[in-house]
Amino acid sequence: MNSFILLIYIMTRNFLLILLLLCFLTCTDATEHNKKPKENKLTLLDSISIPISQTTMPHPKFVNFSKAVNGLYIFNEANFEIQLYDIKKVHLLDEISLETEGPNGVGVKINGFYVHEKDSIWIYPNLKNYFFTIDSEGSIKHTHSYFDESTTPISASIKLGQNLKKIKMVTGTLTIWFTATLRL
Repeated sequence: MNSFILLIYIMTRNFLLILLLLCFLTCTDATEHNKKPKENKLTLLDSISIPISQTTMPHPKFVNFSKAVNGLYIFNEANFEIQLYDIKKVHLLDEISLETEGPNGVGVKINGFYVHEKDSIWIYPNLKNYFFTIDSEGSIKHTHSYFDESTTPISASIKLGQNLKKIKMVTGTLTIWFTATLRL
C-alpha cells in the first residue's frame, strides 16, 4: 500500500510540475501584451460657422480648403458650381459655374475636385480616365490622362478635404471643425 501511495504522490508531483512548466512556457511577458500601440488622437483646433446661400445643398459631398486664398471651396450639386467662401470674413466670395456639355463641359457628374491654385482647379469627372484643369471662370485649361505621366501635374491623386474632419450643415449655416492629428 505504501508503494501505491508513493506512486500516486510521484505522479501527482510530476503532473503538477509539468502543469507549472507549461504555464511558464505558454505565458509571455504580461507587460508586452498590456502595451498599447501609439494611437492618433483628434484634437479640436478651431471651428467656424459660415452663412450659406439658399441654393447650397445641405450636405456637400466635396469640400476643399485652400491656403492660397484662405478660403473654403464647396461643390454645390444643386447648381453644378463650386462656391468659394472666405473663412476670415465669413461670406461667399465667388461661384464658379461648371458646364456639363460643350467646349468647357466637364460631364454631368463629378467625383471630386482639388484646388491646386486659385486658377488651377482639378475636376475629376465620373467614370473617366482623365481629369480637367479649370480656371476660376470655369473654363477648361487642360485635359489630363491618368495614364500619360507627361501631362499629369504633380500626381493624379485626389487630396480632398485635408484637415477637414467634420462638416455639419445646420439650416442656413455651414459649421466646420478643424482638427489636427497628434502622434503620441
